[in-house]
Amino acid sequence: MTNPRIELDRLRQELKDTEAEFWKLHWDLAKGWLGIFGPPAIRRPGSPIFIVQLFVLFHIACFAIGARLIFTSGAAKELGIAMVVGSIFAFGSFVGQLVSIAYARTSEITQQITGSKKKKDLQQLADRREAIMTEIEQLEKPGEESPQ
Repeated sequence: MTNPRIELDRLRQELKDTEAEFWKLHWDLAKGWLGIFGPPAIRRPGSPIFIVQLFVLFHIACFAIGARLIFTSGAAKELGIAMVVGSIFAFGSFVGQLVSIAYARTSEITQQITGSKKKKDLQQLADRREAIMTEIEQLEKPGEESPQ
């Protein structure tokens, strides 16, 4: 018979390893975005992080150009103010929509863990994770015998 403390440590390590693999596979499934630009198809796969980086750079550039134009005179000054205000509002709107879409996609994948091979692998990891946590709970209960 093994020592319950050693078994508990082994299960905790196995849970940690399973969690790491589970979330890596979860991320691989959640990042499958594809952007097609124009009639000559230029395909660029991108994760939500890539899209956020692209928009952040675009809005920082608009903000910086607008801020510089504010210190000129005439119509350029008005354009600068519009660029600064527009970049702030557009960035906030984009981030709100991106968070909503990313959350919906992640929830959809989490709720539909059956189907393709990767989803089956994710389901197996989720099942193993649950079994490990159940074993840990049983070993941590004081005064109870572990089922062996």
